[in-house]
Amino acid sequence: MLLFALWAVATLFTTVRTVGATPLVARAQQTLTADFEEVPTTPLGLPGLLTPVPNGYRGLNWENLNAGSKGPLQRILPNGQKFATGPATGAALSIAQPTRSIDPQSIFLGCYVMSLQGNAALPQKCTIRMTATTTAGRKLTPVDFRYTFAVDALGIAVNPEQLQKYQFPSSWKGISRLDFLITESVTPSAGGVSVARLTIDDVVFTQHTAAKRRVVFEQGVPTVPLGLSNALLNSEVPSGYKGLDWVAWKGGSKAPAQRMNPDGEVFALTTTGKAGMRAKHPTRSFDPLSIGVGCFTFTLQGNGNLPQRCTMRVTATDSRGRKFAPVDLEFDPPLDVGGLGLNSETPQQKSFPTSWKDVTALDFELVSSVSPVVGTVSTVGMVIDNFRFLQHTAAAAREVEVSARAQIPRVAGFEGLPAVPLALSSSALPNPVPNGYMDLDWETFRIGSIGPAQRLIPIGERLAVTGTTTTAAIKARAPTRFFRPQSIAVGCYVFTAQGNGALPQKCTITVTATNTRGQKLSPVDFVFDPPLDVGGVSLATTPPLKNNFPSSWTRDDIVRLDFSLKEAVTPSVAGVSTAGYVIDEFAFVQHT
Repeated sequence: MLLFALWAVATLFTTVRTVGATPLVARAQQTLTADFEEVPTTPLGLPGLLTPVPNGYRGLNWENLNAGSKGPLQRILPNGQKFATGPATGAALSIAQPTRSIDPQSIFLGCYVMSLQGNAALPQKCTIRMTATTTAGRKLTPVDFRYTFAVDALGIAVNPEQLQKYQFPSSWKGISRLDFLITESVTPSAGGVSVARLTIDDVVFTQHTAAKRRVVFEQGVPTVPLGLSNALLNSEVPSGYKGLDWVAWKGGSKAPAQRMNPDGEVFALTTTGKAGMRAKHPTRSFDPLSIGVGCFTFTLQGNGNLPQRCTMRVTATDSRGRKFAPVDLEFDPPLDVGGLGLNSETPQQKSFPTSWKDVTALDFELVSSVSPVVGTVSTVGMVIDNFRFLQHTAAAAREVEVSARAQIPRVAGFEGLPAVPLALSSSALPNPVPNGYMDLDWETFRIGSIGPAQRLIPIGERLAVTGTTTTAAIKARAPTRFFRPQSIAVGCYVFTAQGNGALPQKCTITVTATNTRGQKLSPVDFVFDPPLDVGGVSLATTPPLKNNFPSSWTRDDIVRLDFSLKEAVTPSVAGVSTAGYVIDEFAFVQHT
């Protein structure tokens, strides 16, 4: 009767909400051009009246840079109507909110001298040194740009001169600051001019920003009241909720006799002593800011929970696998003489170290707790609420021009491509995977969909199939320079002789990778091993099996993957045809 009563109460209080998509506060990655056209300016020929480029323009700060426009006698020309100018002794641009980092792509540069009358700006030959500093504080090797043009016998430009374009090194990524310095200039032999000055225009860069997220578990998390005891806490925080995976966390809500309560209506809890969060697509990494923490014990009657003092140890791992020094978060509610918290408490908000950036995993461990001296309570649990973090995502594919994308995680699921059911036999699969799909070329692969008697099924609605051909390939195609394969789902099948079914079959598929240097990497074997019946045929509905590529491949610059059917287990029953293999959900990072 007691168990039935608890079940009935749990059923009554269980709340299930639909997980909804949460929009980002800011775009994660976009290409911007600082052309200064909308910045207030005065003509370059009036140097004492130049207007500073405002900090925050295009998400950057502009040090020692003024906005200038065309003057009547000006002979150094911007691309449009305006540009920025700075002293020979140095100028810089640096990141400002909401910019987290930039990948500089190109810039227009030049130098000029002013006539002493201050009414003309004349182009001047010079060398401009540019130095980049990363967000980690590392200075990259400087580069020099030489601005040159035709001059007359006095060293003065014969014609009006445009600024000249410079393409930044492709390795300059994750930049927080660019410094400019004129290291050399050719002064005209004619007198009446001032010292050299720097000019820049049309600064093109990829801006990386972060979306600020707050997790309060109020929407999309199924819950049961925390007072219903550990045995009834079966409401997992859904994988992917707010762009994270939630390891061992469950949803908890308020109960009548509950003393440990959420800030709102719902929080996350665990009684395992260990739990964590992981970045999940579209989240690439995150910067944890703060979190509400607390601990509790259940009453043995199972109808209430009481706050309890405790210490949680939190460890962070970044995207390169480095672990930060752990921090201890203490929950310290007032207790009575029996060591129990009898007042209603909510989680206490704690801040994470400011150095914790680009994090992909947080791990929580209960390292100490103050046990009550009374004997009416059970296991200690941890709770979290109001988790605040900056979310870094991969660029949403088509928001940015293809030519401007630097690296983009992508998944080829073949959805939406024209297809016929796989069960119609290889000769009836007329639809090749189109070259250019996902900016790749696809050799031999065709599109299959689900048929009535089909047992090897796609993960979604489509998959790619080779038919009876045993070799196939995926190749980089412009604008893709190379790609870094992450994972792929593979499977094999045989057709029934009647051509109305595709049955899973055990097999081994060998994959070979070729990088941009023409090197072939050591091949890997992916095994598809579905359960078979006594005839060596699988009658169970089975999707392709996901396999991860070697970690060394995920860091190399791959331009081609070759697939071949190494071996297949032929069924002992008659009435089936040659084996074919399929791929699905090919995950890779595209570099353009």
